[in-house]
Amino acid sequence: MGADLYIQSGIDTTEKDKWEEKFNKAVEIRNAIPKDNELARNAAQEQVMEYYDKMYDADLGYFRDSYNPTSLLWQYGLSWWTDVGDMLDEEGNLSPAEAQKLLDIIKAKEITEVNRSSDICIKDEDGYREEEWLEYFQDKRERFITFLKTAIDLNEPIYCSI
Repeated sequence: MGADLYIQSGIDTTEKDKWEEKFNKAVEIRNAIPKDNELARNAAQEQVMEYYDKMYDADLGYFRDSYNPTSLLWQYGLSWWTDVGDMLDEEGNLSPAEAQKLLDIIKAKEITEVNRSSDICIKDEDGYREEEWLEYFQDKRERFITFLKTAIDLNEPIYCSI
């Protein structure tokens, strides 16, 4: 489960269709690996993300944020349901003006540490791999900024399935 955001004119459904089967298979493989085999799970997760990135590109009109500790909005103490939900029209669209407001919120605060209330539980023998998670959230923030700017520049609403 997660928030799926779309800029209709930017979605290349051929690319999504081309990689979706491989993505789903990679997810199955990753999920079948025992949780105590972190090395294999991490390698499998890299494959999942590779296919995901090929299916969906912020520049092409899609952004996803899961409802789990990897949520970008949770790092900001925000909620897709209340904070963003209040910005949507009755059809579930975020107007370019509202997208600008959300962009301003995201750009106003750099992510310099992982929000511990998100309870990210991937650890190594020394504890949390905070620097890796920090890099993950910083990258996701940049992709979200690019996505929002794309919609604003195109003057198109973002359909939000939240």
